Amino acid sequence: MDLDLDLAHIADEVVAGIVVAVVLGAFGVFIRLGRARFPAVQRLNTAAARVGRWLISNWQLILGSILLLAALSIAYALLKAPWAVILIIGLSSGAAILLMAPYRRTAYGGRRGWVAAGGPFIIVSGEDAGEFSYQRDGPWTPAVACDPGFHAWPRMDPGRWVWISKKPTAQEAQEGQTVWHRLDIQFRKPSHELADATLRVMVDDWVDVFVNETLVEERITGFDAPVEVALAPHLRRGDNVVLMKIENAAIEGSTPEENPSGVIYGLRIA
Repeated sequence: MDLDLDLAHIADEVVAGIVVAVVLGAFGVFIRLGRARFPAVQRLNTAAARVGRWLISNWQLILGSILLLAALSIAYALLKAPWAVILIIGLSSGAAILLMAPYRRTAYGGRRGWVAAGGPFIIVSGEDAGEFSYQRDGPWTPAVACDPGFHAWPRMDPGRWVWISKKPTAQEAQEGQTVWHRLDIQFRKPSHELADATLRVMVDDWVDVFVNETLVEERITGFDAPVEVALAPHLRRGDNVVLMKIENAAIEGSTPEENPSGVIYGLRIA
């Protein structure tokens, strides 16, 4: 086979790839440095994180589609050529990967991901999971990674301590505060069999957990060790709402640093 390589064209492609990599790197640095100062950058960072998670969670689907497109392109270029075996290999590999890809899709908090066959699918607290409100029925705003202040809150990786704001105001620290946190979960496939759904949560100071308007657990307290709550008996196929009513106790004369507010959790679905 006669290969006519255009070295100048290849060099241009390599340079273009390097330029794209540099631009993407600069964009990443801009997002990291600017998200704490500019709300618009924070929203852009959240959107980029959603796209990244979607790409990672759907890698089988994406790889299978690429292989199929590559095989079709080769078939178009090499019609009736001896290279038809490439088409067969590409179509077979693509079909196999597509068949391996899970088709039980779940959405949470408006963000979609694929539930791997056999699970588990884990939702963790962070700026891109769930929303907060001062009222049970909204309006809802994105979660904010909060300032732990005086308390050395323990970690529960990869979750983050979140709240409706970075820290309470002086008045909220002294008079107490109640907020609502909402997670929307949709089980799309009617064949989805829910084996387990366990919520592990730590909070400062109390939280009541509701699933589809039913109070599942109340007055959970403690920010030193997680408490487990079984949600599976209360979830259903279709639309589900996990609602948390979170309270921070009043401490007279305290500052936001002395009486911080926050919740951290992980929800495992399998």
